[in-house]
Amino acid sequence: MAYGMKGHLGICFQQSFGTAYISSFFYVPLISESVVESIPPIVSEGMRGRFEEGDSYEGAHEVAGDVVIPAHPVLLGVLLKAWCGQSSGSLATSVYTHTFQPKTSDFGTMAAVPPMTIEVYRDSGSAHQYHDCLCNGLSIEIAYGAIIKATMSIMGASFAKVAKTGPTYIAGSEFVWNQSSISFGGAVDEVSQITLNMANNLEGRGTLDGTKKFNRIKRAGFRTIDVSGTILFVDDAEFDKWHGQTTQKTVITVTGQAITSGYNGTFEADIPTMRYSEFPVNIGGPGMIEVGFAASAKYNTGSATMAKFTLVNTQSVY
Repeated sequence: MAYGMKGHLGICFQQSFGTAYISSFFYVPLISESVVESIPPIVSEGMRGRFEEGDSYEGAHEVAGDVVIPAHPVLLGVLLKAWCGQSSGSLATSVYTHTFQPKTSDFGTMAAVPPMTIEVYRDSGSAHQYHDCLCNGLSIEIAYGAIIKATMSIMGASFAKVAKTGPTYIAGSEFVWNQSSISFGGAVDEVSQITLNMANNLEGRGTLDGTKKFNRIKRAGFRTIDVSGTILFVDDAEFDKWHGQTTQKTVITVTGQAITSGYNGTFEADIPTMRYSEFPVNIGGPGMIEVGFAASAKYNTGSATMAKFTLVNTQSVY
């Protein structure tokens, strides 16, 4: 009988699309995963004088699924690099400051963002290795009374059964809700839940190259960042911003536990231009009125980006 708590999941960035890479796994403390290889059958459409459908044949192989982890000062950077496509780091005293911004060019001719090899061991038999995996989506959820969670949605091309590796985990505590603060053009303390949903809008393409898998994963639409959440309705300030379609700078800051003397692990999401798309104010009962809002990040010409993410931790490089 296999137990999820005895399994593991490791992520390693590849040097190129098409070749698995396993030399430097980041092992993540997994909440859940749904990574699978699917092989949709191809059914013959030919009619043969009977009611039953024709024979089926092996179709194209695809890899997809989600990886859900608690947001960690180091491991969150793996997911941010996977979605943004790049990272840069600098050392100050004894900690590193890493900056992640959506890259303005593709990783290469076959991949839009850095490809990854993902190993999943499910406490039985061989480990399952998925490679040529790209981060299609990333969400970061902060909710009152909960550990902050990050979900990476992947799209991949290849699968193999391999001998499992031995995981080693990075020390440190996950981020929790009470370490966060929110600014909508200025500090607010009425938000009870906020989620960043970031999409690369990728599409896998196969060609007539004699294989049954994608040989490239590229963009099929615009890159987007949506912001949603719940805020108490205390006055008209945010409603008026929605009604007037006013944009505002939005900053989410999380200051975690100490990682070395005088320094804390931190995460910051800086969206220079955010515009509400929904701000429905309604009475749902006799209690406090709260609003489930929706907004999106817009490209800011002054900052030359739609968002900038910053992590302070003890990791030297991603």
